[in-house]
Amino acid sequence: MNKVSQTSPADLIASPLYQVNLVLWMATKNNGGRVRPVFANAGYEVLFIERALNLPPELKQTLVQAGVTFVDPASPDFILAGAKKSYVILECKKTMFGADSSTAAQSRSLLLQVPRIFELALVKKAGSVTNVSLIYLSRQDSKHDLLDGINALAEHLKKAKFKTITAGALSLHVSGKAIRLRQSGNVPQPLAHEVGIDALEVQEVADDSDPRPLYLIPWLPDTESENDEYNKRAFAERVKLSAAQVIDSARAGTDVEILLSDVLGLLTLGYDKNLSNAAYRRLKQESKGILEKRFRSVKDVTILSLPDGAGWALTLKDDAAKESILNGLRAYEPPDPQVQLF
Repeated sequence: MNKVSQTSPADLIASPLYQVNLVLWMATKNNGGRVRPVFANAGYEVLFIERALNLPPELKQTLVQAGVTFVDPASPDFILAGAKKSYVILECKKTMFGADSSTAAQSRSLLLQVPRIFELALVKKAGSVTNVSLIYLSRQDSKHDLLDGINALAEHLKKAKFKTITAGALSLHVSGKAIRLRQSGNVPQPLAHEVGIDALEVQEVADDSDPRPLYLIPWLPDTESENDEYNKRAFAERVKLSAAQVIDSARAGTDVEILLSDVLGLLTLGYDKNLSNAAYRRLKQESKGILEKRFRSVKDVTILSLPDGAGWALTLKDDAAKESILNGLRAYEPPDPQVQLF
């Protein structure tokens, strides 16, 4: 496998996977100083990751009659919950888009998530949502206004007599030894106050180091527009490390179950509970394949599959058996040592 070179900060901030993990850190209080907890400080927490938002049948029929293209369901990267029944729909983008791009149909569906439509999509009772905002996170583009495309889409919907939510942008850029965040458009007041009018430093970039923080979600295949071999390998190592934690905590002479649900919980530091069912199934499937391959390399311990693909069961008859399994999980080709991912 080819060696993976260090990623420059300017390139990394355009990676949707980096952006997804940056949002998770920005929504995590007391995160150890890796990233400024911008969203947490503004009172927002992650409610869902890639949650499908369905439009009601009558609205879809009206859109079709008006000749408006849309996506149903639309699955934004994040739904954040704030104070006073307010919510943010947040999308991470490598680059922003024009009104005629392939992304436009999904953006229309997100712009249409006014409080009552949003309540229906999340199966909430009427009056449980007072405000919904749409925010795009992307790399700063000095040549174009990030919101040109989304503003044009919103204006077209309004002219066609459809109600829309407000939209804003958070742009990332590198300045000196820091990754900074700047706001534009209609950003909700608590978040706008936290970001401020100047470019806010959200992550320090040390000399000769990779700026990737610990990826809470090491790999989301549907989030990345391009295959990233390093992220796949880092994901595999985190899967094996999480399974090794389960084995290492067990005593010799006991029966052990390695549940994929436990592995995913350790892997994502608990954010697996916020994933959509589809994203969770995909990560579970990928994790299962990685561990099955490693367990097949263990010849002196019988490892049985649990029903419904839930995981595996085994007996640690002695310390030698435990060490044999741990050795099987340790066997890997390490990523580039210059890249400090976790």
